[in-house]
Amino acid sequence: MLKTVTLKPGEISQYLDYFEELAETAVPARARQYFESGEYKQLDQQEITNLLDGYPFDEGAPLEIDIAKLSMLLDYSNDGYYDEGVFFLPLATLSDQNAYIGIQAGDDNHTIYYFEPQDGFTEQDFTLDELFKKLK
Repeated sequence: MLKTVTLKPGEISQYLDYFEELAETAVPARARQYFESGEYKQLDQQEITNLLDGYPFDEGAPLEIDIAKLSMLLDYSNDGYYDEGVFFLPLATLSDQNAYIGIQAGDDNHTIYYFEPQDGFTEQDFTLDELFKKLK
């Protein structure tokens, strides 16, 4: 049986506040809804690597929601090395990897990006809402 992940409201608030501080911009409204409504639970343990353009491995890795890992990757991937001045909010990490799916600050479409340290960010051809539809 899969474990159900539930983030505490304080963890969510701290994470989103940290993003706003780092990016000096508001959390995209759809991303705030994703975390605060508990929608993130729908992605936890989902296997979506077959949907990800730029995923380099033969074996898949399920998504996971780990606020400590999300925070670490938020800091790491937004330090200016990959895309200076562009900020991405991690939504879910890929288990056992330093990779995640996220959205770009200021993108009103909420297009999903795949991040992995080797190649940086790869824009996907679907939005957060379209990803949820693909999982049904």
